[in-house]
Amino acid sequence: MKEMGDFMIKEIKVIINNLEWTIKLVNDEDITDDNMGTTSLPNQLIKVRMNMKASQIKSTLTHELMHAYMYSYGLAYSGDMSHEFVVEFIACNIDNINNIRNYCIEKLGL
Repeated sequence: MKEMGDFMIKEIKVIINNLEWTIKLVNDEDITDDNMGTTSLPNQLIKVRMNMKASQIKSTLTHELMHAYMYSYGLAYSGDMSHEFVVEFIACNIDNINNIRNYCIEKLGL
């Protein structure tokens, strides 16, 4: 863990489609809205609030990883993408997505 100001942040890095993403567990002050997590494509950064139950952190992490996964493959969701396309994308990548999710859960100690 790294000490940042008055609180601790856990941070790991993962590779998705040759892009390095940083994943941080952060205090509320580091996410300025009511979201439980955020994903920034320009910064290749995922932030997840750490003051939640482990099950909520895992669920939020999975949600944000899906954003990162789609962004890493050039798929910013829009109304033009059909439900079937999104489901097929997930189906084709589910093993890799789960591997990254499980790695994050292990490294973050969740």
